[in-house]
Amino acid sequence: MTSDNEQFELQFLDGSQERCINREARDFCLEMIRQTYAIDYHAQWHADLDALLQTGDGNWYAEASRGAFCVVYNASGNMIATGGLHGFSRKPGTVARLGPRYDQHAAVCQLVRVYLAPCMRGKGLGTRIVTRLEETALKLGYQISYLHADALAASTLRFWEHCGYREFGRFSYDANGRVDMSVDFDKPLC
Repeated sequence: MTSDNEQFELQFLDGSQERCINREARDFCLEMIRQTYAIDYHAQWHADLDALLQTGDGNWYAEASRGAFCVVYNASGNMIATGGLHGFSRKPGTVARLGPRYDQHAAVCQLVRVYLAPCMRGKGLGTRIVTRLEETALKLGYQISYLHADALAASTLRFWEHCGYREFGRFSYDANGRVDMSVDFDKPLC
């Protein structure tokens, strides 16, 4: 990790922040998705981002919902990274596809929305975010962390392998009129 990372504070959204921070986090994620994958907003795929704008049980990332979401700002006050986790059962399509793999769905979280501004990639900040998310997942009672990543994003796949995640499958889906492929990963947390 470079010393540059030391100046950034990773902040978990706990509901005490201004609501505009949640909207900013949602917008940052959607922009990273557009830039990286050329995918626009899709209500079903981005329901978790919409949940950032909710309160109480409607917010998948609230501690009471066994979730967490973090943001990172640079010294100029610009959001430069995000990351989150929520219960595996929050995404019905994922449960339908992978449910039999996991005996106890309540013990599995899904790591999501680990996005870094392009200028911050490869500097150790992503690893720092994932480590904090995994620590939080353990505190929330999760035993396994699941995620999926774009099959064509070689550097992203290497990143997840570097973080200890292991590929166990692939799936395809229609994305704006083209077929995309994603890679399934998981990792025991304890």
